[in-house]
Amino acid sequence: MQELEIQCQITRDNLQKEIDDYGRYYQQVQVIEKWLLQMSFQLMAHNSLYITTKEQSEQQLIQHDNLMAEIHSYQKTIDHAREKGDEQIGKYIQSRPSIKDTIVKQHQNIQESYNSLLQTAAQIKNRLLDSINKFNEYEETLEIISSKLEMWEMAVKNISEVASNSERLERAKVKMKKDVI
Repeated sequence: MQELEIQCQITRDNLQKEIDDYGRYYQQVQVIEKWLLQMSFQLMAHNSLYITTKEQSEQQLIQHDNLMAEIHSYQKTIDHAREKGDEQIGKYIQSRPSIKDTIVKQHQNIQESYNSLLQTAAQIKNRLLDSINKFNEYEETLEIISSKLEMWEMAVKNISEVASNSERLERAKVKMKKDVI
């Protein structure tokens, strides 16, 4: 009788361990899905910011690069969940063959969501880089305009000096004519 109780306890412990493993796997999948959703909202927030200066663009790019680094590093978490899912498939494929399709589909959905998130992040980064380039072009254009204005100011000043000198010359001629007569 005691041997039967020990055998039952071992079976219960093993069953509880398998239930816990299965629960941890699905909890991990839910955490990943929640993370993907949160990152999606963060990207939408980054994308919706109204940027009016080069400094804002540069600051936003730094923040966005940090977010992209976090996204890139999260692939390891997804890979770990895939490994746990593969373990579940290995354990239960004989007794429940449909588990493979279910878990593989979950992994595909997660990976597709992750890839889409990564693609969106890359598009936002490209947009930020494009904004910075436009600000740079704008600054260069302003510098060119400023230098041309300075050049024209000098030319106008020279013309004004010539005109002023011409007027003095004419007055001097008139005065000389008066003095001679």
